[in-house]
Amino acid sequence: MGSKRLWKKTGLKKSYDAVMIGGGIHGLAAAYFLARDHGITNVAVIERRYIGFGGSGRNTAIVRANQRTQGNVRLYDEGLKLWATLIRELDFNMMFYNCGNLNTLHSEAAMGAARLAVCTAQLSGVRSELLDRKQCKELIPALNIEDNITYPILGGMYHPPGGIVRHDAVAWALAKGASRYGVHIHQNTEVTNINVEKGKVTGIITNKGTLKSPRVLICAGGYGALLAQMAGIKLPIHPLTIQAMVTQPLKPILNHV
Repeated sequence: MGSKRLWKKTGLKKSYDAVMIGGGIHGLAAAYFLARDHGITNVAVIERRYIGFGGSGRNTAIVRANQRTQGNVRLYDEGLKLWATLIRELDFNMMFYNCGNLNTLHSEAAMGAARLAVCTAQLSGVRSELLDRKQCKELIPALNIEDNITYPILGGMYHPPGGIVRHDAVAWALAKGASRYGVHIHQNTEVTNINVEKGKVTGIITNKGTLKSPRVLICAGGYGALLAQMAGIKLPIHPLTIQAMVTQPLKPILNHV
């Protein structure tokens, strides 16, 4: 017996009230909340490859609210508060684990930046603490806090409300929820141009045909600037390469991410 599809497979319509370019967490969340909270359900999510292919499927899965500006702290804090209700609402286990975040700090410059971030979070009513190396060791006994290593730990920034969430599951859950409201999800559909007439967006051109829409939301992460150029807009966004290590399966040794 085959597994049940999480979202409906639909044909490409000629027009939509809104189009989201990018089938990652941002694009799917925008479509879901647009349908749920505003009743706009004639919406299409356009994804060049498959749902969650881009940045939403290639990240460290950390969620936190200890940002450097008060506006961002408040925004991310509201996001953290969403997880418990969103998991129940979408009826999907997104594997959210409120384990807290610990950033180890290895230079005086990093200590200074963390001190500013901690103060910013605290002023916004969000829990965040600056720890010395011994306090870091108490949180994570496996840490080496000796001086005779390449990058000695000077301290840490601890954020108890933070945690991790399974990024793939988040994308699937939002796709399921958006589809339930009637949103169309089109995979393997590449945007080749954005149509603009008299300064207004009128739709997009894809490898599968032209779609008319008065609203086009670009949710393509680091590729957003390339898409915006199609509409004659220059955005100061550039993709950067970052690195993360993947180990063989190990027994859990980190109580805090």
